[in-house]
Amino acid sequence: MVEMESSMCLSSAILSLCLSCMWLGVLPYISSAPTDTIKPGEELQFSEKLLVSAKGTFTLGFFSLESGSYLGIWFTIDAQKEKVWVANRDKPISGTDANLTLDADGKLMIMHSGGDPIVLNSNQAARNSTATLLDSGNFVLEEFNSDRSVKEKLWESFDNPTDTLLPGMKLGINLKTGQNWSLASWINEQVPAPGTFTLEWNGTQLVMKRRGGTYWSSGTLKNRSFEFIPWLSFDTCNNIYSFNSVANENEIYFSYSVPDGVVSEWALNSRGGLSDTKAITGCRFWSTKFTQTYAGDANREALYVLSSSRVTGNSWWIWVIIAGVAKQVHPDKNPSDPLAVERSQTYNEEWQRLRRWAATQLHTASFGLASLFFFSLSFHI
Repeated sequence: MVEMESSMCLSSAILSLCLSCMWLGVLPYISSAPTDTIKPGEELQFSEKLLVSAKGTFTLGFFSLESGSYLGIWFTIDAQKEKVWVANRDKPISGTDANLTLDADGKLMIMHSGGDPIVLNSNQAARNSTATLLDSGNFVLEEFNSDRSVKEKLWESFDNPTDTLLPGMKLGINLKTGQNWSLASWINEQVPAPGTFTLEWNGTQLVMKRRGGTYWSSGTLKNRSFEFIPWLSFDTCNNIYSFNSVANENEIYFSYSVPDGVVSEWALNSRGGLSDTKAITGCRFWSTKFTQTYAGDANREALYVLSSSRVTGNSWWIWVIIAGVAKQVHPDKNPSDPLAVERSQTYNEEWQRLRRWAATQLHTASFGLASLFFFSLSFHI
């Protein structure tokens, strides 16, 4: 009995000592709340949630695909975790034995067991620096003065876009450094390396290229809208998009902004589609192109489908047109066309995406009966 009481007292004493040490900071304590900053000498081990921006808008972490593991950024609230930026898109790592490190010299690196470190900031390093994930989605490395004021921005993810344009990002060129800001699609859903399509700004309009050749253009930007997609404007998209075009001796670029609280991203997919899949309170738009042979005409004409719809359902009929076009380009209807399969897959992909989006809106009053009708259509593509 005495031994039991003695053992209990000893256990209580040890527990009290541990709690006291933790309170005083003697024992290491791991917080469950991720920070937004990595400091010199820190190593963040392989995890889906390494950094979270101050207001929780974006998350930076490792993720794995069939082609390997990568470091990326995504909207925290996005259940699908669609990546808006990938650090090592053309340098996949094997397995999960990896970490994100900011060494004492200011080099921001992905350390892994399969080879040399992947340095993100190359020659732009300084000892007194930190890397922070901002609520804009930008991952920035900054050098600080002794009073902790910012001395210089050394590197930022916005200077190295992948397939997604976020509000505040630039498309264009820095005339002083030669830095080019453009998007490049993934090869496919499992391979984020640069794929077939790119999106650029030529000084007056957006230009999408396929293997280097012009595939689509937006038309000139003027009066707050694009020539060929006039509905994609501030006035017609529920006051969402504001476009900015700059041309001076230092840089030529395009960017866009949205009001506070609006989630938006322009994503270029592997089949040449461009869409804002996040702006659920405003316009959705996409672009795709296919060639169609008309009866009795040996010439192929390029047909562009560029459309937009608001969540109010005012343009639901455009979705039906897309579904109808998809049905017409099915390989069964075009047996002699070698590109029929590719075109059909593109339209089927857009159709299925719209069906999924419609399913999430069926219980909202603003969507209305038109959406219910749309979702119930059964096109066997």
